[in-house]
Amino acid sequence: MACTEFQIYMFHFRCPLCGAEPERVLLRDYLAVWADAPVERVSSLLSLLAGAVVGMRGGQHRWTTKKFGKACDGILDAVARIPDFQPITPVSPLRRIDARSFESVCQCPVCLQPPGIRVGGRYFTTWPNACAVQTANLLYEVGLVLWAVLCRLPDWASGHTLEAMNRLRKALRQAGHDSGLLECSHCGRFGTCLYGDPTSERNGFCRWCLDMGGGLSVSLSLNFDADGRLTVQCGATDYEAPGRNAWDILPPEIANRENTNAA
Repeated sequence: MACTEFQIYMFHFRCPLCGAEPERVLLRDYLAVWADAPVERVSSLLSLLAGAVVGMRGGQHRWTTKKFGKACDGILDAVARIPDFQPITPVSPLRRIDARSFESVCQCPVCLQPPGIRVGGRYFTTWPNACAVQTANLLYEVGLVLWAVLCRLPDWASGHTLEAMNRLRKALRQAGHDSGLLECSHCGRFGTCLYGDPTSERNGFCRWCLDMGGGLSVSLSLNFDADGRLTVQCGATDYEAPGRNAWDILPPEIANRENTNAA
């Protein structure tokens, strides 16, 4: 049994869609709930995802490129082509209140938090102003949700719908690549930097794997032994563990790589 401490969590920082800060939950448990999600929850996710992408597409971002804009168009086209959800109307998930806060306009289908005020931060704001990290988190985590739904083969979805949802999942991943960010070799998340050895751009791990693999290797713990003597131990670290322990629930592009590495 893999140690719970070294697995991937959802909501490790914020909800990737609405910016709420719910309690974190094991990714395995979170995706198990999505596997039984009703069609209404999936439809709401697609509508708000499309609204967020429209916001990104129309925003004034210094980091975006024509290539990423084309990838956003690919996402919107993929959403529009899912047959059992027609028509999908893009709904912007967030509304600006002032310089430091914004409002989630409806119950979030990702974290299930009710509508209401969210406090902005360095890595979360309204979608037209989203940074590359906020954008990549949404692309990555919605892709995970779609994979969970696809694996369960829900009875409300036709074969054509499942194929279309998988095309959307791949379009999200492609947009992550086209954002210009680096991909974690262990969990597949995109980020501005990777940690590890001198070849970190190929073999490095992201901030999430860094945190969930045991934190910085310089962390220390102080204890007293049975004789009352002070002992000092370095914190346990295994940055590959989160992805390795989740290879069977990650999308195949990542899981196959992790499974091969584990073998």
